[in-house]
Amino acid sequence: MNRRTDQAIALTTIIAVALIPTAALALVKVGGGFDAGRPSESSVTPVTENYPGAPKPAPMPTQTQQPIALPPIPSGADPAAPPSSQPPANKPLPAELTSFKRYVGIARIDSSGATSTQEEALFTMKPRFTMTATTTEYVLKGQKWKPTGVTKVVIKNRVKATRHPDGTVDKEPLTPEEIDQLKYEADPRTLTRNIKNVPGVKKSRDPKTKLYKYVVDLSAGENILDKLPPDVMELLPKEAALLGMKAELHADAKDHTFFAALNGATVVNALGVGVIYAEMK
Repeated sequence: MNRRTDQAIALTTIIAVALIPTAALALVKVGGGFDAGRPSESSVTPVTENYPGAPKPAPMPTQTQQPIALPPIPSGADPAAPPSSQPPANKPLPAELTSFKRYVGIARIDSSGATSTQEEALFTMKPRFTMTATTTEYVLKGQKWKPTGVTKVVIKNRVKATRHPDGTVDKEPLTPEEIDQLKYEADPRTLTRNIKNVPGVKKSRDPKTKLYKYVVDLSAGENILDKLPPDVMELLPKEAALLGMKAELHADAKDHTFFAALNGATVVNALGVGVIYAEMK
């Protein structure tokens, strides 16, 4: 892989992680914090020197480097707010969660420019499965991200309602079997267990955070991307499966994913995907 590709991967890694609201990033910190969306001293830091896809990481933005402005944080998100729903170390998460939030940030860079997708979703697993997800699409114009459309999906009472960017609404009834499948796919443990089954995955444990790290150094995109929840897969461009991908995932002993990142690039395009599960209880 040449220097240009390394730099593209590093840039995409930083952008994809930064697209996720900084309030969500704060939820995975351990003994550290985040400053204006940039990770500071932390044992679980999304962008580090040995971060997959970033063998030669680009320096973090400074006041003098004129970094590209990122899409706005959703209203109500407070980067300084403490992770109130994060369980203390002596109170592990239950195996089957009651509810959680999932944040997804996706960045795509190619010869035509840069686009991104930012999604915030709330899942309730019991007593009845519900989901509310808001997805915003952006395109990079100069140094600023411009929103191009917002899609909202609500699943409740076995009905899936989708409001498209043009304002039209589709409603689809769901069977009990489809609800069960959605619950399985949404469960944070499913992503961990899928990544654990990728050939060549490496596993390690951080004694300080007590989190397990799973790393896939390099694999065909189709071997990794199909491990993602299907609704996240739908947000990705079809050609992503053709990229060589690297992946990193952090999870607890019960397989609940806290943070996952997938990155891939060629000399002409790059893709970065960041997924965070937060407020798990």
